[in-house]
Amino acid sequence: MYCKHCGAEISEKSKYCQSCGKEIEEKEKSQILKSKISFALDYCKKLLLQFKSLLFTLWQRIKNDKKVAVISISVGVILIASIVTVIILCNQTESTTPDLSSTTTWNNSYDDYDTDDDEEKDYTEEELKAMAARALYSELSSKSQYSRLDLASTKFSVETISKDGLHWVIKGTFTLYDNYGQIYEAGKKYTVTVNSYGVASCNISNYQ
Repeated sequence: MYCKHCGAEISEKSKYCQSCGKEIEEKEKSQILKSKISFALDYCKKLLLQFKSLLFTLWQRIKNDKKVAVISISVGVILIASIVTVIILCNQTESTTPDLSSTTTWNNSYDDYDTDDDEEKDYTEEELKAMAARALYSELSSKSQYSRLDLASTKFSVETISKDGLHWVIKGTFTLYDNYGQIYEAGKKYTVTVNSYGVASCNISNYQ
């Protein structure tokens, strides 16, 4: 599975891309599921074609052997039931998948991240990485010297995540690219601090 925003490979269980920090939409996951179901249906069709001659031979024996008839009918019922089950699952997946095309999702701007300032929260490592990505992008976007770069292609890595009292501290490095896909700066260090309300701030070392 690959992120549709930056092309980085991601786990099917991931909620956020660890390369660009964008949220993985449920629609993407449902498309993967439907692709697997479609593969299963195609496989069943191939099996039916491959065993067509065998079924014909069994049919000839059914006329004279009652035991073979019972076994053949049982196998046929199981096979048909399996195919019908796969078809039903495919239809249910398609009908129950929510339309997220009009839903507002997180983008690279940290300003679009909605937090509840009245409630303290605990965050998973994956969520903290996503917050770090957005805080880093927001900080880079605010600097005029980076305005002509392709910030959407920025790659970052998380080296450490620690908790200091009520704050999380995420440290790592990032690489910037120009609009031609060439590396502009590599190995720059950043530090993102996230409080228990989800408010993040980013500090980038050694600005040029």
